[in-house]
Amino acid sequence: MADEAPPYILELAEKWLNGSITPEEKQDFDDWYHHFDFSYADYEGKDTLNPEVIKRRVFEQLLAHMKEGQHALTSSLTTQKNRHLYRWTSMAAAILIAAFAAIYYFHWAKPTFTDIAPGYNQATLTLADGTTFPLDSAQTGIQIGAGNIRYNDGTKLTAVIPTKTEGAHQAMELSLSTPRGGQYQVILCDGTKVWLNAASTLKYPYKFNGDKREVFLEGEAYFSVNSKDAKPFIVKTREQSTTVLGTEFNLAAYADEASVKTTLINGAVRVLHIDSKQPAFFVLAPGEQSILVGNKLTKQKTDVEVASAWKNGQFDFTGKNLEQVMRELERWYDFTVIYEGSIPEMEFYGKVYRNNNLSDVLEILKGAKVRFRIAPGRKLIIENNKKGVQPKKYDMEKT
Repeated sequence: MADEAPPYILELAEKWLNGSITPEEKQDFDDWYHHFDFSYADYEGKDTLNPEVIKRRVFEQLLAHMKEGQHALTSSLTTQKNRHLYRWTSMAAAILIAAFAAIYYFHWAKPTFTDIAPGYNQATLTLADGTTFPLDSAQTGIQIGAGNIRYNDGTKLTAVIPTKTEGAHQAMELSLSTPRGGQYQVILCDGTKVWLNAASTLKYPYKFNGDKREVFLEGEAYFSVNSKDAKPFIVKTREQSTTVLGTEFNLAAYADEASVKTTLINGAVRVLHIDSKQPAFFVLAPGEQSILVGNKLTKQKTDVEVASAWKNGQFDFTGKNLEQVMRELERWYDFTVIYEGSIPEMEFYGKVYRNNNLSDVLEILKGAKVRFRIAPGRKLIIENNKKGVQPKKYDMEKT
């Protein structure tokens, strides 16, 4: 059976090369590759992508491997021994071609990683009736005006706001949503400015009525609240209510994060845990951050630049672990992280610009001895580090 295997593998290799291999045959080829001992081929190295080097190394090492345990041949070889040598030589050729094909397949000709560009301005505006309007990516944001909605450069969005004969649009709720890999801005009807981060949704009325200004947030946003309006401005999330008059603050309330963080830049805000049986709240001063985890609301001093770095075009990973870093990258570059085995325990520091391609950020991670590989379908596999231990703390700006 062992003598019959190489011709079959060779046949599969040839079929793969000419594109006629079936899914079942490809599975056989993959299984053979994963069980074949290539340790003697020594195809790793700087010139791995050079097929001539691969062939020479495989051939030399394969012949050396075959000669082990064989008696030295002399000029008095018998016909039987010649046939034996011919058979081994044929097998060597078969294994050589199949080995080269497998190495080519898995290490040279496999689909190369197409770099992922950074996120950009993209969002969708949704009306109360469910009508959606993809917004212009060449624009930075929209402004809610009297009877119209315009881009920040003054261009009017047509066919968005219904006429007065179609209903009282002043009470109409609007929803601005960014996908993974998107960001956008909106200036609300009262002049409040909101910067929306990736994978986020802001719901707000076309016009604030009554004695308060209330919006709802899923994800992350930076607010610069207009203080000229005396009515309180309230930002609600699923578990929290933040009340302000005139202030700037960042609110991160992603569903895939364990906590809701409210960071005050200036002014004052009142943060209330609305789901608690015994309502808990804090009034934050500039430079303070509230953290809601489950039913526990706490506050602490913080570096406000870390929370608001994204608004200024940067990631600030100071004090964040690998999972937190990866979740931020997932949302901005729109890919999926998969962990093999235990997740490395480490703490990051430093800033990285958000306008970098993903490959540039991953290159920095290599300095932290984070082992990874790219998989089809925009997936990043974080591998177990078997060759060493990652540093407990890693400054990304010193790479």
